[in-house]
Amino acid sequence: MTLESISSVIDGINAANKILIVAHEKPDGDAIGSALALSRILNNNGKEAVLVGFEPLARRYKFLVNDYEIMPADTGYLSRYDLIIVLDCGDIKRVGEFALYAQGRIPFVNIDHHQANAMFGTYNWVDPEYSSTGEMVYQLAKEAEYDIPVSIGEPLWVAITTDTGNFNYSNTTPRLLRFASEILDLGVNPSIIRKELYECIERKELELQRLILDSINTFAGGKIAILSAQKDDFIETGCTPQHLHDPVNIGLSILGVELAAFIYEQPFEDSIKVSLRSYPPYNVAAICREFGGGGHERAAGCSFIGTTLEYVVETLKIRLEQVIESSI
Repeated sequence: MTLESISSVIDGINAANKILIVAHEKPDGDAIGSALALSRILNNNGKEAVLVGFEPLARRYKFLVNDYEIMPADTGYLSRYDLIIVLDCGDIKRVGEFALYAQGRIPFVNIDHHQANAMFGTYNWVDPEYSSTGEMVYQLAKEAEYDIPVSIGEPLWVAITTDTGNFNYSNTTPRLLRFASEILDLGVNPSIIRKELYECIERKELELQRLILDSINTFAGGKIAILSAQKDDFIETGCTPQHLHDPVNIGLSILGVELAAFIYEQPFEDSIKVSLRSYPPYNVAAICREFGGGGHERAAGCSFIGTTLEYVVETLKIRLEQVIESSI
């Protein structure tokens, strides 16, 4: 996007005093990391900013959050705030009823790096050339000439490393690495963060992973891998979807696989979630848009409601096989 897009967002933020910060449902590392960083930046620069609706928060991210930083989503206190900032979310529906209720009542700022974005904000800054929303938050802080508190280091490191696969994905750029070096200068210890994110795994999470690994099937001469999890798998292990550690990446790591899908039933909802990953030239965001979802070229997702796991697995299998065949 243009510099004017950043400027309009900064103008909108500077005009407000009391600010609510939200992100998509079931927040990942980029959502919680960018939100915490922006909240701390704004509070450090004379605003009153709080995070709303970030629970349930996956256990591996809880080390980042102070007790007072997150409020439950309650429409009763909306009138006390001047602005809502939505981070890392292409569609306001993914935030939930709280944000839908607020639309038309309070101005919205929309900051996102996904290609598919509904531009639902009063002020929109959407730029898929950024690796993560966390990188955008840091750029915004510098552009606005805000004072940068040391406390943003850890959440921004989580934001950028989780959305770039620890700087291994194709969205890793020279600009991002320069930014990462500045975050390290804030005193971040990457080894401690890595331990919290990836090396403090509960036994029940390993049990769930075992069941998911047992589900792996490959198709199209080994170019497609599909993994799945049933409601009973979560119930049997005592896990929730927040205990998942991107099992779709396991499918993509199999030798010869070019497209991978992880498909799972929500344990307490009538919906089925799909995560897709790919290697070039396959654009999984385009595939997910066919089913009402979206994301990035190499990492995207969608949902199905009111159907069966078997139907979704077969539907995705057929569609992914068509994609492989059309590229031959």
